[in-house]
This record gives sequence, C-alpha cells and structure tokens, in this order.
Amino acid sequence: MADVKISALPSSTTPLAGTEVLPIVQSSTTRKVTVADLTAGRTVNADTLNATNVEVTNVKANDGTAAITISDTSGNVGIGTASPVAGYRLNVVNDSGNAQQLIRAGTNFNSTISFGDQDSSTSGQLLYAHNGDYMRFDTNGFERMRIDSSGNVGIGGTAQTYTKVEATGTYPTGNNYTRVFRASGTIPSGTTQATYSHSTFQSVVSTQAAAFTCPQLMHYIANTVTIGAGSAVTSQFGYHAESLTTATNNYGFYSNIASGSNRWSFYAAGSAQNYFAGNVGIGATAPSEPLHVSTAGNAQMLLESTAASGISVASRYKTPTRTWVVGNGPGVGNHTFTIYDETAGTVRFNITDAGNTVAGAAAVLATTATDGFLYVPTCAGTPTGTPTAITGMAPIVVDTTNNKMYFYSGGTWRDAGP
Repeated sequence: MADVKISALPSSTTPLAGTEVLPIVQSSTTRKVTVADLTAGRTVNADTLNATNVEVTNVKANDGTAAITISDTSGNVGIGTASPVAGYRLNVVNDSGNAQQLIRAGTNFNSTISFGDQDSSTSGQLLYAHNGDYMRFDTNGFERMRIDSSGNVGIGGTAQTYTKVEATGTYPTGNNYTRVFRASGTIPSGTTQATYSHSTFQSVVSTQAAAFTCPQLMHYIANTVTIGAGSAVTSQFGYHAESLTTATNNYGFYSNIASGSNRWSFYAAGSAQNYFAGNVGIGATAPSEPLHVSTAGNAQMLLESTAASGISVASRYKTPTRTWVVGNGPGVGNHTFTIYDETAGTVRFNITDAGNTVAGAAAVLATTATDGFLYVPTCAGTPTGTPTAITGMAPIVVDTTNNKMYFYSGGTWRDAGP
C-alpha cells in the first residue's frame, strides 16, 4: 500500500465496535491488535496524565490496594475503600488507623466546609479563620457560634475575652417565652449518691497556684437589666424558686455553712426591704408563729442600736385601732424601758435606768380625769393570805368592804391608813 499521511485518512465511525485492528510493535515484531484488546482490563501507569472526558472507576496504590474508588452505580467516592457506602458521596476509610482529612489554606485566609442546597450554597458553614485563629459555625446563612483562639465560646456572637461561655445576640422566643439555658432532661436511676445526688448547675472552681488575691469570688451573680426604649419589665427576680413541693423536703433556698468568723448563711447588705410571707423560724424547723425562736438554752433575742439619741430599740404591736411601742426609749429617751401608746402619743409605763418604775403619763392628772390611773387588785374584807415572796418587793391590795389599802410587810398585812 502506498504511503498515506494520517491527516489524509477519513475519520472513523464512533463509537468503535471493538473489532477494528491496529498495528503495534511488540518485542521488535509488528502485530495486529483489536481495539477491544487495548481497552479490556488494562491499567494505565503514569506520573502525569492529562486527558479530557476520561471515565475512571478505580485508582489503586502501588501495593495494589484500592486508593480511590468511584462507584459505577451511585457515583459515591471511596478513599481507602473499594466499597464506598451508599448515601455518602465521599467515604474516607482507614481500617488500620486514624482516618483524617486536611483542608489547608493560606495564613490570611479561611478553611471552609459549606453545606448548601438549590437555594444557597452556604446555608451552613464550618469555617476556620487562620487570620484570627477562631472556629465559626453558621446556620441558615448566619453565624451562630464561635470558638476563639483561647477556647472561649460565644453563642450568637463573640464571647468577651474574660468569659468562657457567653450567649449574645437576640434570644429566641416562642409561646411568649424566652429561655437562654434550660435543662429539661431525665435524671437516670443510678443517681443515688447520699449528698449532691443531682446538680443541674454546679460551680467547683479553684484559684491558680500563684501569688495573687481575688477580691471577690461570686459563684452566681445577677445584674440589673437594661430596659430598651419603649419596653418595660414588670417584675425582676435575681433568683426565683416556685412550686417546689413534690419532694420529701423542699427548700427554696438552702445554706449549710458552719459557724465561724466572717461566715454568714444569709447576708443581705442592701438597704432595700425584706419580706417573708410565711412563718420565720430561728432554731425552729416548724415555726408556729410569724417569728418563732427556739434554742436548747436560754431563748434570747438581742435588739441593738448604735444611735446616740432618739429611739434606740422599739417593737411595734399594731391592733386595728391602736399601735403600741415597747422597748428602750420610745417616747421618753434613751436608757428607759417604756410602753408607749403611739396612737395617743403618750407613755403609759416606763422603767428608768436607775430602776424607778413609773406608771401613767408624765403629765399631772386633772382632778376631773377619767383615765390615766394606776389600778391595783381589790378584796372584800381584810386580807389574811400569805403572798408569795418576791425579794425586795411588797404586794398591795384595796379592801373594798372597809375602804382601806393594805400592804404586806414583816410577815403580816398592814393597814396603809387612815
């Protein structure tokens, strides 16, 4: 056959049937090879392969194991496995060690894994910013959480540099409620430790081994809220316990701190009022009165004032029509125990610091007065009984039959005359 340039040959029909024959040189001998012989089960080895529209189903490593496998039915890619799991477009498998993936970017750029759909290619993102060394988590196209280079976690934004976990931004709302952190799980049956069996929140911190002083360690702190323009808050609670009634013992607030210098089970330093609707027990676990003081020794209550003048100590007893003040000083002055009629503005009884006992008001009674008198017991006839002795005291009585006053002294009743 005459020499013919390849460029002058007519184009072949496509696709090739496989029966076409090509000449090749094998071991210095020219042989014919069909197209089917070239394509059947042959492996291509190359350091560099440049091709267009090449169908690849299996790339093997030098030892013959599957390096990359593309399933011919689902299109799933397996790296390190010849059988990629259906439903997972990319399978990275290393059955004999750790399976790891590396996403590497420039120093001032980001490494990103994006999760998208037909509407958005970045609906969700896992982004690492190399320029700031923080990890960012996005949902619905917005940043939702960030972990900074120090490990501080910001939910809804960036945490303060001094805060380990911080919830920022606008909080969610539903059914007219807003909750930032909420525990609603189930306590498992193995929770049977005698003390501290379950704690929804626990603070167990320690100080660093260094020479420094922390002025205040607060395990829980509540600060006032900032009221936005046009909004209002009806009631604000620093701590709220409600409907704790289902246990054997129910405590709205429980403190168990051993007595000692500079120790307080409860300490209210503010000047605001304090309110207790139920009975208050001091040493009494079941108080039966608004204030019930109980102790194994002498039951004492100390009321003390450091005021230099005016009413130093007072206890008020209110009835529907009158208020009585009993204590040290009201209506008379300091150092005098008095019973003071606050409604009338009059001292009814007082004992001075010198021991003098005064009954009635300080003002002289008018001869026409109908109130303000000292009343003593009466008897019909001369008294004959022996009164119970009280050291330094003498009883008196009025005989209404004979219209005489008697006092008991020296072992007998004596007529006070005339």
